[in-house]
Amino acid sequence: MSWVSAIFSAVGRKALLWIGVVTAIMSLVATVWFKGKQAGRDEYAARQAKAKARAARQAKEVRDDVARADADDIRHRYDRWVRR
Repeated sequence: MSWVSAIFSAVGRKALLWIGVVTAIMSLVATVWFKGKQAGRDEYAARQAKAKARAARQAKEVRDDVARADADDIRHRYDRWVRR
């Protein structure tokens, strides 16, 4: 019976080794996956913040431009953009 125990023991050790290797690979893949996903979210948030700042700056420029313009200039711009 000792040779049967030796065979099962060797097979069990190999199975445990493979299970450990597969688990390590899967955890590595999951870690890389989630870190990449988080990096993508961070990059998207940075792009959104940049776009929001650009839109706010552009809106301020337009407001300032309109505030500096006289009534005739504003009427001319309005006529150019609005169909009648």
